[in-house]
Amino acid sequence: VVIPAFNEENAVGKVIDEIPKDLVSEIIVINNNSNDQT
Repeated sequence: VVIPAFNEENAVGKVIDEIPKDLVSEIIVINNNSNDQT
């Protein structure tokens, strides 16, 4: 699973938590120059 994230500090963790872990072997979060703590 690849998740694009730009200024998603408050949401990206929730998104990752909702992914069924038994269906994926890897989660990649792509962040490019966010202004928050993403």
